[in-house]
Amino acid sequence: MGHMALLGAGKPPVAAGGASPTFNKTAGPAWQNIANGSSVATFSATAIGTADAGRYVVVGVGLHAAATKVVTGITVGGVALTKAIESTDASYKSSLWYGNVPTGTTADIVVTVTAAFAISYIGIVVAEMTLPTPTPTATAMRADSYTGSAGSVSLTVPSSGIGVIVAMVTKGVGTADVGTWTNATEDYETISTVYALGFAHTTTTGALTISVAGDGDNNINMASAAWGP
Repeated sequence: MGHMALLGAGKPPVAAGGASPTFNKTAGPAWQNIANGSSVATFSATAIGTADAGRYVVVGVGLHAAATKVVTGITVGGVALTKAIESTDASYKSSLWYGNVPTGTTADIVVTVTAAFAISYIGIVVAEMTLPTPTPTATAMRADSYTGSAGSVSLTVPSSGIGVIVAMVTKGVGTADVGTWTNATEDYETISTVYALGFAHTTTTGALTISVAGDGDNNINMASAAWGP
């Protein structure tokens, strides 16, 4: 478990046609509490890696908000991202977004939700990727309602591909913890007391059951996507 600040990282190789996708974590900023009727959270000057024409920025999101409120859009330095997958369970949601952002090493990441409301918490995690084929080959999600058990998704990662997973863990009382990952390598865990957001990836291919342990008293929502050559 870690409390992550903004981090920069090196540049992945540019993908040519038929090349494998690459993954490089870049940032795990602090959670934000957007209150007072706001519908936008801005994560300013967030590290997004090394500028390159072939760079894609992938953003994982955890959101606690009213049941009808979801993330409707994300921009990175003004570039609109595409939603790969979203998991929603009443007040708790997780999602993965991606887009080609060729310029800049840092950028304001702006997350917009359905409409203004009294209070919500938003966390994000960020990576840069090269994606020879930008459209995911597979997606999977898990929505949970305080079962207290570990959470998992079944994701098929293609040959020479990469799977990316975001998990939001919400604890009733105390400090949340994503816990141990199975079949994926954790890149970030960011925590805001009862909320934890985990980010992980895998280069293992085939049909996988990817799970997080949680801590036995939690709600676990997960969103995942796989990309291939």
